[in-house]
Amino acid sequence: MKITFLTLLAATTVYAGGFTSTCTNLYLISTAVGGVCKRINGSTNNSSVDANGHIGNSNGKLVRFSGGYKSSCRNCHISTGTSGKQFILSCECNSSNGWKATSIDINWFLSNQNGVLAWDK
Repeated sequence: MKITFLTLLAATTVYAGGFTSTCTNLYLISTAVGGVCKRINGSTNNSSVDANGHIGNSNGKLVRFSGGYKSSCRNCHISTGTSGKQFILSCECNSSNGWKATSIDINWFLSNQNGVLAWDK
């Protein structure tokens, strides 16, 4: 008699981005992004992070990673997009051809980690 053993490995999933699904009262004040975020135990926590260290201006386009957008962008504001699951930072940013309107959805790379907002790596 032949016995076959099958071992199933439990995978741990880490979700990147998506903080808007577990955080409410979202805001942008100067370069601080924040809100009230749920913890695993169901309680909530006020949390904020600095966007200026993670969002940059590349010739009139908001981009991730480079940082420092505040020094070359103006009239910045946020919106939640049509789905309500986005967190869109929109600004006018300086380029080689003058000021350009640009936006970036930071919900793709900002996460709620047990009630604390954190930038994904």
